[in-house]
Amino acid sequence: KLNKREDVINFTSNFLTMKYINKIPNSKSQIPRRVRVCSVLSLEFGIWGLGFILLLSCWACNQEQKTDTAKASQVSTKQPDTLPVSRPLYQSPTFLSDATGKTVQIAADSTSYDEKFGDSYRVLRVLEEVNDIEQEISRRLLPINHSPDFRYNFADVYAESKQEWVVIQGNYFFFVYDVVNDRLSEKIFPPKPRNYEAADAQSGRIVTLAFEGNRLNGTAQDIGPFHFTIKHLRQTMR
Repeated sequence: KLNKREDVINFTSNFLTMKYINKIPNSKSQIPRRVRVCSVLSLEFGIWGLGFILLLSCWACNQEQKTDTAKASQVSTKQPDTLPVSRPLYQSPTFLSDATGKTVQIAADSTSYDEKFGDSYRVLRVLEEVNDIEQEISRRLLPINHSPDFRYNFADVYAESKQEWVVIQGNYFFFVYDVVNDRLSEKIFPPKPRNYEAADAQSGRIVTLAFEGNRLNGTAQDIGPFHFTIKHLRQTMR
C-alpha cells in the first residue's frame, strides 16, 4: 500500500523507465520508420496517461492526510463529561446491614393503607434472623411522603467507626436511620437560600443524596446543591 506522495512518484518513475524507456531501440535502422513513429506516439500517450494517474494518486494521498488530521483534531478537542454534584448510589426499598446482619425494609401494610390511594409504602421495618427464622424486631410508621402513594427509598449508607446509617429519601425531606442503635432522625429538609421562591409544585424536590467523606451531599430542584455534616446529622437523632 502506498501511503506517501514520494512513494507514488518513485514508483511511477521506475515504472516508466522499465516499461517504455528501456524498450526504445538504440538504433533507428533496426526497425522501419513507420514502426518507429508508432512507438514514439504510443510512448507519448502512455506517458500522458501515467502522468494523469500520478496526479490522481497525489490528490488521493492529500485527501487521506486531511482526513487523518481532522480525526486527530476531533479527538484532541473532545471535552470530558461533567460529573454531577452528588449521585444516588442506589434506590431500593430494602437494605441489608453489614454491621448487624439485620434487614431494614420500607413496606406497606394495613397500618399504612389509604382508602383513596391504596398501599402506602412508609412502614420502616427491621428484621433479624433468630434460630434461622427472620423475625421483626422493630417497626415505625413514617409520615406521609407528600402523598400516600409517594414511596420512600434508601438513598445511601454511611458506615465508619462501628456506625451504620442509612438515608431514607422522601420527596421534599429525608431521614437518617441509625441501624446499630435503632435510632431515627427527625425530618431533614434541604436548606433554602435567601429570597427563595418556589416556581411550581416540583420546587424543593430532592433529586440526589450521597455521602462524600464526612458529609452528606445532595441536590434539590430550584434549590441547587446542599450538604450536611456528620456532626449535624447526629444531632437530629432521637
